[in-house]
Amino acid sequence: MPFLTRTLSPQSYGIVSLFTTILSLFGVLIGLSVHGAVGVRLFETTKEKLAEYVFACFCLITFAAALLMFFLLAFDNYFQRLTTIPLWLLIAAVFAAFLQTIIQVRLVIWQMASNACKFVIFQTGRCFFEAAFSVFFVSFCGLNWSGRVIGIVLPTLLFGAFSLVSLIQDRLIAFNIQWNVDAKAASKFGLPLLPHALAGLLICYGDRFVVAKVLGEDMTGIYTSAWQVSSLINLLTISMNQAFAPWLLSALKSNDESIKRKIVIKTYLFFALLLCSGILFGMMGQEIFPYFVGKKFQEASFLVLPLSLGFAFHGCYLAVTNYVFYAKKTLLLGASSFLICIIYFISSFFFTLRLGLTGTAIAFLLSYFLLFLSTWVLAAKAFKMPWFKMIYARNTRDENISHRG
Repeated sequence: MPFLTRTLSPQSYGIVSLFTTILSLFGVLIGLSVHGAVGVRLFETTKEKLAEYVFACFCLITFAAALLMFFLLAFDNYFQRLTTIPLWLLIAAVFAAFLQTIIQVRLVIWQMASNACKFVIFQTGRCFFEAAFSVFFVSFCGLNWSGRVIGIVLPTLLFGAFSLVSLIQDRLIAFNIQWNVDAKAASKFGLPLLPHALAGLLICYGDRFVVAKVLGEDMTGIYTSAWQVSSLINLLTISMNQAFAPWLLSALKSNDESIKRKIVIKTYLFFALLLCSGILFGMMGQEIFPYFVGKKFQEASFLVLPLSLGFAFHGCYLAVTNYVFYAKKTLLLGASSFLICIIYFISSFFFTLRLGLTGTAIAFLLSYFLLFLSTWVLAAKAFKMPWFKMIYARNTRDENISHRG
């Protein structure tokens, strides 16, 4: 990021930002969470059956990619107006998203097999080549924003091909004459999660399309620079949730009220830690922001605090989704997330038109607060926990003591 914001103009950086957003969106549409389905199936079947299942999953994502490509080519003018990026970039995003799904399948099998060494080497290598190619094509070849796009797509192509060859060598892909049966099973796993995944993605990245439409691509680049610095808090919240979730899911198996009270207390402490971290990071981020970005982007420093607080609420949201997943109420979660997504886009357009980038950041913060609040309500209904009973019980105990006195 420090290199790109000092080399690219805000407009060029905005185009790159829109491309990465489209790539993430296409990844959800094409991937259909098949890597998650493979991860689950890994513990339920033999290696031979798993290889047939992986083949079926690849058939499924090939069909999804072909279908998406058909719609892009059939309605190219509409998609170009909607996304403000050229058709060739959209096509590149389809291929990259397809290969990214193959990479995710390779990684999830390594992860579930506790093969951390290969996992880390693969991820580190990919990050290195992405950075190296980006610097080469942008700086030495002078390709501007298209150099950064090549720097993203080319390593994805190379590592996607490597993943496919690796899976074949490990005999984790085998022709399956009844692939449609396994593909149907994989789609049953992924399709119910699609509204939830899409809504989460649009809330997280959709603001860039709003800014591009309302304020232009140069302001998109400026906004994205603040968003990316603020998203560092998201790495902390995700890591904290990954550490918190296993303990929580294990503790929820108990029906003991005393354990449930302990869970609630720790969840409240988790909320407090996340929000304090978000405020502290946002305040510090505003001060160090100029050291991260070029001069043309430094005007966005005031956005770091509200965006960081928004990411903190995203961490709180992740914490309460654990209760929903445990109760297996994912369909309701998807409906709730989709509703918040609609509210978010309406508010984002309204606030951006009235307040500029400040309004975009406010809409981002508001959307994650509402997402957290609505999911918390859903979690409370899906799985009964003493969220407020402790406060009521404490007040009652205090009143009884005062009466006795």
